[in-house]
Amino acid sequence: MSYFSVKLITLRNLNGMTQEQFAKKLGISRSSVGMYELAEREPPFKTLEKMSMVLNVTPGILLGSYKQDEEVDKIISDYIKLDDVGRYKIRKLLDELLNRK
Repeated sequence: MSYFSVKLITLRNLNGMTQEQFAKKLGISRSSVGMYELAEREPPFKTLEKMSMVLNVTPGILLGSYKQDEEVDKIISDYIKLDDVGRYKIRKLLDELLNRK
């Protein structure tokens, strides 16, 4: 897997979206999202821009040209290791802390 594909999976999951939901917001097929996440294909620039908007990050973060600090990378790395239940609990806690419903 590439940096981009790992970052894409992580950010999609952090935003609580399935591949199908993400694809719908982007106006592309679920299989295209799957290929991007498996690093089998690279998205065109317009799709990359849409991904950035949907995920609320800059294209540079997705592509790895903008490095986050070590603490953020550690949090993302730990999140990836969680199972579905653990990820759900983290999302619920974040929603609570951020006063989101």
